[in-house]
Amino acid sequence: MMMASSISSISVFDKTWCQAENIEQFRREDLSRRNGLNYYVLYQDENGSVLIEQTVTNETDPKWIQKAIDMGLIFMKKVDHEITLASWKARDAK
Repeated sequence: MMMASSISSISVFDKTWCQAENIEQFRREDLSRRNGLNYYVLYQDENGSVLIEQTVTNETDPKWIQKAIDMGLIFMKKVDHEITLASWKARDAK
């Protein structure tokens, strides 16, 4: 499978999914990883596009996630996106 740099061919996006905006969404207030947080990686091949569920663990490579975010390949469920985004912005406002 090859990763796509575009989401234009995805038809499943209703209002359930949001693109991750920053690696900080994957970090808690103390900057540790949000272990257990589910996120979805966009893959595309000749049969179309699919979101593959992943879970943040201690082995999750933050450099890889940041690169994938920059490429527009990391998605979150809308509720998780809103919670992590608000948490990140509140932490940075301190």
